Amino acid sequence: MEEIDDDVEVDTYKIEHEIINVLKNNRNGLGQSQLIDSINAKKEEVVNSLNDLIQQNRIVLVENQGEYVLKYQSAQEQAKFRDLSMEELNTYQLISSSGSSGISTNEIKTKTNFSTNLLNKIFKKLEKKLLIKSYKVINMKNKKVL
Repeated sequence: MEEIDDDVEVDTYKIEHEIINVLKNNRNGLGQSQLIDSINAKKEEVVNSLNDLIQQNRIVLVENQGEYVLKYQSAQEQAKFRDLSMEELNTYQLISSSGSSGISTNEIKTKTNFSTNLLNKIFKKLEKKLLIKSYKVINMKNKKVL
């Protein structure tokens, strides 16, 4: 029985290694279906390996021009996001996808459906880790942008 488990671990390792190599070669990321098609393994095995890699923060799911893609995350990026919960990570990705123009707190609240209290805690944690910076818009003194 142990030989079967070892074979499964080796196959999983090979699939994860192959996924990482494919994503490293595609800096802009790949859609899940494109990635699954490019890996030489069963779809279920690839999906399980993707889930493991996402939980390990080795790859991330980000929105790129209206579609979700999987991207490789370097060791430095992994360290930045290690302590973040899924809510915090999703909020950070939403803020970073807004680009240099920023995004208002109300817009984040609408898109995430998180409570104001939860969002304020998330903003404080992200600001403390120096991942985001908030500022007030000059012509709208009550509007906070991240």
